Amino acid sequence: MARPGKTILDLTRDISAAVDLGTTIEQVNELLGEAIEILGGLVPYDLATIMELSGERLRVRVARGPLAGPAVERRSVGPEVWKRRRWGAPVWRFSPF
Repeated sequence: MARPGKTILDLTRDISAAVDLGTTIEQVNELLGEAIEILGGLVPYDLATIMELSGERLRVRVARGPLAGPAVERRSVGPEVWKRRRWGAPVWRFSPF
């Protein structure tokens, strides 16, 4: 129930648009990239990535920010890194070079 003076924001229209847009891998990647950029309006970043599990490796699927580039997009990490990582602990240091 909404509190008096508060407006309820209906985002279902945006979800439907996202489903319509996300029909190819490139379109899904663009949608994910746009989501990162929107989040960047709230939380500034130098590099933000979305990683995808491909076999036993996590690979960068989408990268945004001033430090994003081909070196970052080629990065992947094996289970020796991501399986031992404790969720909630600081993320490992990432070097694109």
